[in-house]
Amino acid sequence: MTDSVEPDPNAVYDPLVDGEILTVGTPFTWVNPVRIEAGESMVPLLLRSAKARSFAALHLVSGDLSFATQCLSKAYARGKPDISDIEARALISAGVIAYARCFKTGVRIERLNADTLSNSVAGFDLEIHEYLIALRDKHVAHSVNNFEDAETFAMTLASPQAQLRDAGAVGAIIKQSIGIARLRVRKAIAHISSVMTYVDADLDTRRHEVYAEFKESFEKGETFAAAPLLKATDPKSVWRSRDR
Repeated sequence: MTDSVEPDPNAVYDPLVDGEILTVGTPFTWVNPVRIEAGESMVPLLLRSAKARSFAALHLVSGDLSFATQCLSKAYARGKPDISDIEARALISAGVIAYARCFKTGVRIERLNADTLSNSVAGFDLEIHEYLIALRDKHVAHSVNNFEDAETFAMTLASPQAQLRDAGAVGAIIKQSIGIARLRVRKAIAHISSVMTYVDADLDTRRHEVYAEFKESFEKGETFAAAPLLKATDPKSVWRSRDR
């Protein structure tokens, strides 16, 4: 039996209780540190060049890889994947989807390319990569392969003489699995960690390029808008694509 909460049709919506916690991160790294004088305050300026937008988008990829690793690591710690273990199923499904997002199409202007990574990243396991993508495409996100299946049966009764008669019941034979062995989960964790190392190095390279571009423009007198540190999410936008 699973715990459930019955909704109260007369309840009044309270955003402090029934809303969502919005987290906004502002990670930054000093590239060319300067002395902050007394009375000065830091003011982030918005950068919208192609390099800057790609740099920002790559942070989202990095975040997905980190989330995927955390999910799969927690699932691995629970032992052999078991469809009846709701936590393991949820962790593996979430981890697989997060990993696949890094390579799939969308409105992100940055996504990873498996062919490029397989030739340039030490530890990139192409077999594991292809398995995770197929698991996402054919099982987790869409019911396509035979990792789940169902058949209908009618119940009968057999006499000692092997004569069958109707028992007055029907049912279903349901086969389900999470779709990944514990060994593959372990290999996936190592594989994704190698991709994260590559992405972190790429971010560091791009950070210096973006700063050099900004410094040149700033010294020429170009003006920049202040960067919004808090951007609220509108639930109604769930159906719409965001601006790139």
